[in-house]
Amino acid sequence: MRAPEHPREAERLAAVDEIGLVGGLPDELQQAAVHLASQICGTPIAAVSLVDRDRQWFSAIEGLDCRETPRDVAFCAHTILGDSPLVVSDATQDSRFSDNALVTGDPGIRFYAGIPLKTLDDPAVGSLCVIDSSPREISAGQLQSLQTLADLVAAQLEMHRYNHRITRRSEENRSLLEQITKIASQVPGVIYQFRTCPDGTSSFPYASDRIREIYRVSPEEVEHDASAVLAVLHPDDREGVETSIEESRRTLRPWKHEYRVRFDDGSEEWLLGNAIPQREADGSTLWHGFIQKITDRKVVEAALLDSQRIIRRQNTELTKMADRAHQVVDDVSHEFRTPLAVIKEFASIISDGIAGPVSDDQATYLQIMSGAVVDLNHMVEDLLDSSKLRAGILRVDRRSVTIQEIVDEGRPALASKASSRSITIEERLGDGLPCVFADSEKVRRVISNLMTNAIKFSPEGGAIVLSATAGPGAGEATISVTDNGPGLSAEDIDQLFGRFKQTSTARSIKAKGFGLGLSIAQELAWLNLGRLSVQSVKGEGATFSFTLPTNDPAAILSHYFDSIQSGEVAGTRFALLRALATGGPRADEAGAFLASIVYPSDLVLPGPRDELGQAWYVLGCTDSAERWGGKLRAACRQRSASGRDDLRPISIGLEGQWDRVERFDDAMRETCRVIAKENCHGTARADH
Repeated sequence: MRAPEHPREAERLAAVDEIGLVGGLPDELQQAAVHLASQICGTPIAAVSLVDRDRQWFSAIEGLDCRETPRDVAFCAHTILGDSPLVVSDATQDSRFSDNALVTGDPGIRFYAGIPLKTLDDPAVGSLCVIDSSPREISAGQLQSLQTLADLVAAQLEMHRYNHRITRRSEENRSLLEQITKIASQVPGVIYQFRTCPDGTSSFPYASDRIREIYRVSPEEVEHDASAVLAVLHPDDREGVETSIEESRRTLRPWKHEYRVRFDDGSEEWLLGNAIPQREADGSTLWHGFIQKITDRKVVEAALLDSQRIIRRQNTELTKMADRAHQVVDDVSHEFRTPLAVIKEFASIISDGIAGPVSDDQATYLQIMSGAVVDLNHMVEDLLDSSKLRAGILRVDRRSVTIQEIVDEGRPALASKASSRSITIEERLGDGLPCVFADSEKVRRVISNLMTNAIKFSPEGGAIVLSATAGPGAGEATISVTDNGPGLSAEDIDQLFGRFKQTSTARSIKAKGFGLGLSIAQELAWLNLGRLSVQSVKGEGATFSFTLPTNDPAAILSHYFDSIQSGEVAGTRFALLRALATGGPRADEAGAFLASIVYPSDLVLPGPRDELGQAWYVLGCTDSAERWGGKLRAACRQRSASGRDDLRPISIGLEGQWDRVERFDDAMRETCRVIAKENCHGTARADH
């Protein structure tokens, strides 16, 4: 039964807000208090609970791994209604709590004792409580000790409230100070009035005393004649200063100019002048403004420009070196493939007896040769994939697909690899598996790498299980590969997914390969918005599992944002673009094209289809949403200019952008709202 609201609920909630602990980190002093309460009462659970609008928040808790529960099921929501302790010896026998989800389910509350926490004259904001899963009583001494602890916690809450008020007022003062600072920052140098007269003379009717620092003259020296200031203008900058002043006088536009002054001792300073002109009755022009030194800024800017030039040059050299390295890997890998194919083909011809009779020993040698070719070809594929992954050029085309389709496509190759060691593969694909959103070819590559690894480490004649299930998380499916090989130690697992890393087990059996397979599998699983993990005990085999999002927009977006948080993705902002492919029948082609022109870490998600065409969403990280959108539009224009009549025109518009750090939650919430709304209502707009 939900507890009624407190008669002074508004005041109570205001006090909770002022304490400022709801939604924050656990309080260390309160944590000590709940530990002591648990020890005094001999209960497994104790907590300091703050009852908020729709939840109770545990600012300290012992015995439960949670920080909040809904207010509807909170025992403490009943405690705050009174001034005395609330003791429930057996919740199953109390009509207020017998059907409570915390009683009928986890953690199975039976005993509860709570002391209201009050700050000054306000209603109780929460309680200090102890909880047990068995019915029991509490002694008067224990209750008195709880009350003492509650008084200490309440006093500490009042201190939090006081500090929160101080902080809030400090922030208000800081805001006011910032406003004053902004005003003061406009006058860091000399405040002045400068006048030019129709007869060509000029003067400084007013100048603050800091003109001595700026121009090394006194206010009095230039009050009627500005020539002493004009005399120290740098020869190379004097014409620019005079031209800018004349332009400001003629147009009455604000004057702003950077220039240098040079003094008799040879020293120079950079200055920045700002002023607002006004026309006077006699035709003179009077400027009101300020001038400040910017020499230090100019020095920094010059050093920064030099650094940027150096960095650009180094980046260019590094890019060229990386490109050359990737090209070498690609060239070597491709050069390997041709002779490998020839060796494999001729080995097959000889093995089949086409070139003449083959003895048993020769057949054995040919089988060994074919296996070696397969192993070497797999290593070449690993090199190519690793090169593309590190260069960020591996194309990812995610779409709806069944796990059965993925497994069926890769089954023949896996069966051939397993048969070479007389290993059987058992498939356990659960019934009613949901469609997943993935690049099927990349997922098959993950499965292939995991299966190849399992075949490599399983004993001759062993068995491997390839399974798929829904879950464990909402909106995802899991594919697993289980072997009965030698298993992995904790040290092996720590270095398992590193590039060019081989575990002690791999070294002990002299496993072939560069140590890239699992690293590639992990990156490909991440590119498919999933997670690759391993469970193993030394000597008992290993299970490698990876998740994939189901083909549901909410699930896909949730996994996308999780992947961005866990991966190394460049860009300071999230940007959501909406593409519309209009006319023509080839909707899938438009989606595949979009996937080909974005980064592998970006998300291309199909939207609604209606009479205007097929909508697509493109979500990614970038430093400039405008530049990114412009780059994709340019690619779409280039595609349209190819002259093919069967290609659908694609227009791209910006739906929103958010700071990746400060507005991560906003980006996730707004993106889900926009995409879920359109997929629900099937609307489409022609954004350009």
